[in-house]
Amino acid sequence: MGLRKRVSDGLYQVGPGRYYQPTYRRIAEAFAVQNGMALDVGCGPGWVSVRMAEREPGLTVLGIDHSRQMVTAAKRNGGHIDNLRFEEMDGGQMTLSEGSVDLVVAVQTAHHWTQPDAVLAEVGRVLKETGRFVLLEADRYAPAVPDGWIERARGLWPPDAVVRNGWRRFGMDDAEWTNMRAGICRAGLSVVRDEPFGFYRCMEAVRERG
Repeated sequence: MGLRKRVSDGLYQVGPGRYYQPTYRRIAEAFAVQNGMALDVGCGPGWVSVRMAEREPGLTVLGIDHSRQMVTAAKRNGGHIDNLRFEEMDGGQMTLSEGSVDLVVAVQTAHHWTQPDAVLAEVGRVLKETGRFVLLEADRYAPAVPDGWIERARGLWPPDAVVRNGWRRFGMDDAEWTNMRAGICRAGLSVVRDEPFGFYRCMEAVRERG
């Protein structure tokens, strides 16, 4: 991993990884299933996985990331939770059995994918026939920070301008989102929902029925 990526990962852990905690809880509340297996692709420091595992103790949660530094941070954040584990793994070459996962989530990670078709093909492969894929990416042009989605130190930091700047740098616009939807369809998945979720663009997809 290059120096720039290591610095970026470290800054995320002490910045967005802290002040997005209310957002991670909302994601877990909205999308976690009660049992089976959930896979968090590009889990970063693991907070979405942590909140899902905490919310649904009957659910087995696996968070994967290609960054060893992030996996180490995720284990530090969630290593105490019995139904949760983290592994260093390439999303485009998952070492998981076909049809073994009930829920795949990818939160604020797809904009990093250098080979999105490979990752999406793997998502389609590991999903069960009844499984579901949830993709969330910040809307680059979201007009406002929704109330209650950001934890602000002393009620002040981060200001909206800092949060929205992060969306502009690491979010998706209409064209990028359209390309991602096309990739999901190429992977043999059918989009059943495409609408905002807070400040995110959100797509849900299921395996196509033959």
